[in-house]
Amino acid sequence: MFKFVRELFDTTDFQSRWGGENWSDIHGWTHIVADITIFCTYAAMACVLAYFARRRPDVPFLPIFWLLAAFLLLRGSVHLMNATLFWHPWYRFSGLVKVLTALVSVGMVIGLLRIVPKALALPGLATINQRLEAEIAERKRTQEVIARYAADLERSNRDLDQFAYSASHDLKAPLRAVDNLARWIAEDAGRLLPETSRRDLALMRERIGRMQRLLDDLLAYARAGRIQHQREAVDTAVLVRDVVAWFAPPAGFTVTSADLPTLATYKAPLEQVFRNLPSNITTAKMAK
Repeated sequence: MFKFVRELFDTTDFQSRWGGENWSDIHGWTHIVADITIFCTYAAMACVLAYFARRRPDVPFLPIFWLLAAFLLLRGSVHLMNATLFWHPWYRFSGLVKVLTALVSVGMVIGLLRIVPKALALPGLATINQRLEAEIAERKRTQEVIARYAADLERSNRDLDQFAYSASHDLKAPLRAVDNLARWIAEDAGRLLPETSRRDLALMRERIGRMQRLLDDLLAYARAGRIQHQREAVDTAVLVRDVVAWFAPPAGFTVTSADLPTLATYKAPLEQVFRNLPSNITTAKMAK
């Protein structure tokens, strides 16, 4: 290996161009300046291609860019060798550079022949622009549809809000009447009524108050899409006891529950779920 390198750079068998050939100054320097200029331009193009390939690894056919950069650098080096031969006759090393240039040139031709069919199959700029325009038009249509749906949703939310307010107001009116009636009975004939009747009146007024609070909670929950509500810590064990007291199970009927957690949620819909459980069970038994 050392012998090969030594012979590669051995110049004893050759003479420099200035010394061995009849070069005039104008003729010689014309070749030197031209070869160095060509080397600089080839090297600059190779650097630009290498920089582009490093910054854009997603570009199609990236190996061809690197191969072309190597070819340009080697091709420029051949011209640089020709310029230096006027002073240093390293013809063997210059021949090795030419051989490397030829090998890279063949590899680049093979690579180009392989990618040409793929490159021809790529869509042209006009086709890409048409696809982009079609995609933009489709996105605009989608945005218009979304805008219409948003307007319909906003209108539905307003209708729901109005309905919830009206339903809550209409349902609370008879509840207030029944509550007033129970209060008047307790005030006018409270002492004449037996203890059980007074207890039933108190229980009825308590249930009316709970129903009014439930309607208020449901109205607030119906407006949750327009008004931001914070979730609250709901003790489900206390909630279950309140629901059981609401239904007032008959004597001898016991409702038990395991340890229930405290949840960060909306109280009204969760309470409604617990209230629906007994009626669902009753409905299922009746269906059987």
